[in-house]
Amino acid sequence: SKEKFIDMMENIITNKNSVRLTKDEGWYSEGEMKSELGWSSQRIAGAKAVCQGMDGYTRLNLYDKVTEYWVTVRERGSREQLHETEQRTTSKSKADAPVEIDGKTFDDVSAYKARAGVIPADKDD
Repeated sequence: SKEKFIDMMENIITNKNSVRLTKDEGWYSEGEMKSELGWSSQRIAGAKAVCQGMDGYTRLNLYDKVTEYWVTVRERGSREQLHETEQRTTSKSKADAPVEIDGKTFDDVSAYKARAGVIPADKDD
């Protein structure tokens, strides 16, 4: 008799794009923006205006009470693109005879469970 075979093929195509943005930010006073960051008066004025227009972007320094602004010094980014292709093929056929399993087939599973503490070593599953 002819056996009936079932062939199945599954194609999986994955496209992923990810963008990572890293921001170097910190609290800087007007003087620090000029001396440490080397910013122009125009850039400092712009940073102050943006920070003053947003909640939580200004504070008084704990030690000298000088106004500080939460500014972005530098933004860096990276982009990653990933294309994956996977192909799976499976075949199924009718069995000629029932599968026979002897009494010792699962002995290794019981031993593993005993080692893992799932069942006591002297008990059977």
